[in-house]
Amino acid sequence: MLVIRNKTNIKELAESIALEYEEKITPLDKILDDEGLSVFYDSYGKNTFDGMTFFDNGKFYIHINTDLGNRPDSARGRFTLAHELGHYYIDSHRIGLKKGLLEPHPSRTNQKQFNQIEREADFFASCLLMPEERFSKDFYRKTFSIELVDYLKDEYKVSRTACAFRLADIGNHDIMIVYGENGKI
Repeated sequence: MLVIRNKTNIKELAESIALEYEEKITPLDKILDDEGLSVFYDSYGKNTFDGMTFFDNGKFYIHINTDLGNRPDSARGRFTLAHELGHYYIDSHRIGLKKGLLEPHPSRTNQKQFNQIEREADFFASCLLMPEERFSKDFYRKTFSIELVDYLKDEYKVSRTACAFRLADIGNHDIMIVYGENGKI
């Protein structure tokens, strides 16, 4: 669980970045350009990582693995990139990477995250892609349903899972999310 103080700070940071842009769908390419960040979409194998952020020779580099479906225009690719941007923007992550206190590590989508740093980057990604100020307007006074989740995921170019978790976090309905994998809950 994220500490409330950190959660609030991360939310404010991610949403302030997203709201600098007029677009409803957070323009990750513009954020990269504005920050002068290099991102590499390439084949890194199926059992490696979704994304990884490195600091080398005074610059940050983000690597995104296309073997796992992380294309620039896919929901998975957008979340992976937003997660890696979390490592860049969250002060403790960025400073840790710059000073060598935090080793570059593989990030995996759709895996239970027990690591605090990974949970923080996931939360940052969620807030960056679905800032509450915009997102909540699209479900205000609407009855919760799977159709609403599907509508919102399409509006924000995120996965059904990411959208459901964001709705559970800020929505106006009590929601229970049950996670299943390989036929097990």
